[in-house]
Amino acid sequence: MSALIVASFFGAKAQSGTVLVGGDVDFSSNKVENSDVKSHSISFNPYVGYQFNDNWTAGITAALNSSKNENGINDSKNNSFAAGPFIRYTKPLSNIFAVYGQLQGVYGGYKSKLTSGNVTTTTAEGNTLGVNLFPAVFINLKNSFGLNFNVGGISYNNNDPKSGPGNNSFNINFGKTVSIGLSKNFGGKKKA
Repeated sequence: MSALIVASFFGAKAQSGTVLVGGDVDFSSNKVENSDVKSHSISFNPYVGYQFNDNWTAGITAALNSSKNENGINDSKNNSFAAGPFIRYTKPLSNIFAVYGQLQGVYGGYKSKLTSGNVTTTTAEGNTLGVNLFPAVFINLKNSFGLNFNVGGISYNNNDPKSGPGNNSFNINFGKTVSIGLSKNFGGKKKA
């Protein structure tokens, strides 16, 4: 399975009185040669926040996910959406580097469908809750445009289906996943 992690669109080092807009995109596609087996998935995690001072930012984040798996006449489709608050503490190390920690929580729903031929055989839906705490590094390239590097964190997730048993998971994951993105601050007062 190949994965392409594309950009945190906009987000940046904290600057008092500015608006932080950002997100990341993850896309993957896989096809088994000489077969009808293939899969596609995409996720988009946008956020927007207000930077109260040079260290603290608070805002709203969202998570949108969609995937499809095809295996001959059998198809499965999964979609989910969740949103919630986040708070970020940023510590500038220089004009180029900053580190930050972010705590966020999201609540939403998901829906899954399994089709065999043209007949839907199984559908599932439910609610999801997630809490995530992660560290990251910001590198300022020019005028608050820069790169963000996230290398994992601590997370808790709860899936509560409308029928059947639920699922809880707790993960500590540092250095196993990497997310790289671009970022930008908007607004604020120009310094003389």
